[in-house]
Amino acid sequence: MKPHRERKATRLPHYDYSMPGAYFVTACTKDREFLFEHSNRKLAVESAWQSVLDVFADIELNEFVVMPNHIHGIVCIKGEGSYRLHPGTWKNNVNPKYETLSNIIGAFKTTAATRVNKLRGLVGVPVWQQSFYDRIIRNDREFEYIQKYIQNNPIKWAEDRDNPASPKSIDHYWNEIFHLHMGG
Repeated sequence: MKPHRERKATRLPHYDYSMPGAYFVTACTKDREFLFEHSNRKLAVESAWQSVLDVFADIELNEFVVMPNHIHGIVCIKGEGSYRLHPGTWKNNVNPKYETLSNIIGAFKTTAATRVNKLRGLVGVPVWQQSFYDRIIRNDREFEYIQKYIQNNPIKWAEDRDNPASPKSIDHYWNEIFHLHMGG
């Protein structure tokens, strides 16, 4: 039996992810399987992304791209809003107060998985890795760079670290995105 490997926390400790601001998000498919190569699955994921606007009251969605085995997007939490409390709302806590990035991405991933699995003729099969990667966008310059990165992601697929044929490591990926172009 393999020892259970503990997952590294992906959120900043003690940071309130319901704070107004912009967040760069990456979510990968389970085992980085190429699930979104088919155009109908890609459209299902894109529509799931837009559907979070029906659930969360005070957010905006910015750039978004669906790659064969992951997505990148920018979520902007605009203020101290609240969930849209109507039947079918994602959030089921007793006293929801604010949107959180985890709840927003959780709602997206659940909706996308349901839609993708329906197209695959499957029920309840994991589509996504358990968590997601995020970065709190710190300034306008970084926001613009991340927008361009997302827009250019499809044409740079051969170099993408989520492409199994790419020689780049995760460290190279994050250095390329932020440290080399953003100055730290």
